[in-house]
Amino acid sequence: MTDSSAASMRFDVNDKLLASGLVAALGVVLFALGKTWWSSEHMSHGFLVPIVSYFVASSRTPQLALLEASPDRRALLALAAGLAVAFGGYLAATMTIAGLGVVMSGVALVWLRRGWPWVVALSFPLAYLLFMVPPPEEWHRPLVVWLQGWASEWSVRALFELGVPVYLDGYVIQMAGGLQVEVAAACSGATSLYTLSAIGALLAFMSLRRWRTRLMLIALVLPAALIGNLARVVMTVLLCPRIGLERATTGWVHSALGLSIYVIAVGLLLAADAGLRRLEQRLAA
Repeated sequence: MTDSSAASMRFDVNDKLLASGLVAALGVVLFALGKTWWSSEHMSHGFLVPIVSYFVASSRTPQLALLEASPDRRALLALAAGLAVAFGGYLAATMTIAGLGVVMSGVALVWLRRGWPWVVALSFPLAYLLFMVPPPEEWHRPLVVWLQGWASEWSVRALFELGVPVYLDGYVIQMAGGLQVEVAAACSGATSLYTLSAIGALLAFMSLRRWRTRLMLIALVLPAALIGNLARVVMTVLLCPRIGLERATTGWVHSALGLSIYVIAVGLLLAADAGLRRLEQRLAA
């Protein structure tokens, strides 16, 4: 490692001042993003994304140690654009745009202080920050509606196969004895899909080496989320006659069931990742 590349790995006073200044400048936007993450079920993972991104970037230390720091003032224009987008989105109450502006500003800061080769070397952890950006409502709402419809229809089909007499009325599963289970927007599986997407992308790019196997793992995220939510709805309906509608659809039983199914879905992704790693090893042999 050359002296200049070794120096590029250290954060000097200017680095700390610029990073602190950027956080302070974006303070009101970051606070608004945090409120969105806190109040939205499908964005609660937003708090973890920057932490995960930081640790992924830290794992790139051997590659970064080979790069010299080459500060690039052209990044000032990108930084100004990122700040403008962040505040424009905040003023327009559009947190998707505000979040994109925050990510743009972070990328521009790395470019400014270390140069474009560092941005390329850190392309995955920087791009991973996009998982903390709330999706636009124009995309989120249709997705939730589709997931609700899919979960409702296929749950009824699965229950029929299990010999349970039910029928579907909109998003409400009607059971014998007048019991009703609604597949509400909160039960659509959107939250699982978003968080499993972040986990799947992390596994794909940290564990696998070939683009084909990476894409295969990412493609498994949607089936894992769909099947997991289907299992949760079916099990909820099966529990209703046994423990009562209220206990099955609210409280700790409902939460524990959802968490258990989610853990199983994550386990399926981990198993798929292990299988794809073995496939890569066979192909490399």
